[in-house]
Amino acid sequence: MNIGNWQNEITYKIKMENLIFQTVGGEINFHETPWNDAVLMGKSVEIDSIYAVSEQIKDLLNAFCSYLRSKNYLLIALRSDDFSKSFRKSLFEAGFIAVEHTLNASTNNLNLELLKKFKVHSSFVISDFSNEDIVGIQTLAGCEFEFGRFFEDPFISYEKANKRNENWINDIIKQKATIKTIKNGKDVIGFLAFSENDNYINLLLGGINKNYRMLTYGFWAKVLVEIGNNKKISATISSCNINAINLYTNLGFKFELPKVGYHKFLTT
Repeated sequence: MNIGNWQNEITYKIKMENLIFQTVGGEINFHETPWNDAVLMGKSVEIDSIYAVSEQIKDLLNAFCSYLRSKNYLLIALRSDDFSKSFRKSLFEAGFIAVEHTLNASTNNLNLELLKKFKVHSSFVISDFSNEDIVGIQTLAGCEFEFGRFFEDPFISYEKANKRNENWINDIIKQKATIKTIKNGKDVIGFLAFSENDNYINLLLGGINKNYRMLTYGFWAKVLVEIGNNKKISATISSCNINAINLYTNLGFKFELPKVGYHKFLTT
C-alpha cells in the first residue's frame, strides 16, 4: 500500500504547542499528552485536526501511525464532530475504535434566580481550595468517576483511568485554574475546577463524594452564581453520563457540538 512520503520524516512546526505531520497526501495537527503517559507507561498524542481529501485520509492516518510507532508512541486519541460514513470508515480501517460520545453543555445567559433556588446547608463550607485540600481533591478525582474516554475505553483498566484523573488535578493546579471545594468540617467532599479567559469559562472536572450526592445541585449552582453571568460557560460531558445531563439541564444549560472520541493503541 502506498502511504506517501514523509517530508523530512516529520515537519515540526510549533502552532500554539501543536505539532504538524505532513505527507504528500495531507496534514495532521496534533499535540503530545504527557498527562496520559504516566498511567499508560508509554508516550501518547491527540489529533487536533486532519486536512486531506476523503480518499487520502486512511493512507494519511496509516502513515502517521507508522511514524509514531517507529518513535515508540503507544496511544493516539482523537475527538471529531465529523459523522460522515466515509470519515468514520477511514478511521476504523486505520485501526481506530470509538470509545466515547460527548456533548458540550453550555450557556450564554445563566438564570441566576433559578440557580439561587438550589440550596446547600450552611454546615457545608464552599471555598477556593488550599494546599491542604489537594490530597482530598485527588482522592475524589481518583474514585468517584465512571465516564470519560479512559473510563469508557474497554482496553484501559479502571485503575489507570482513576490514576489519570488524579494526575489531571496536578496539571489543573499547575495551569492555575480555579478549584472550588465543598467541605464537611475539614474533609473535602466535592470539588469543581474551571479555567477562565476574557470571554469564556470552561468547567474542567468536578465531582462529589457518593455519600453526599444530594449536595451536587446546590454546590454547582452556588459556584455558578459566584462566576456570574458575564461569559459563556461550557463543559464537555459524556452522553452516557445521565446524571450530568440531568444536572446541567436543570441548571439551564443547552447541549451542542456532539463528538465521537477515538483511540488507537500502537501495539502492533
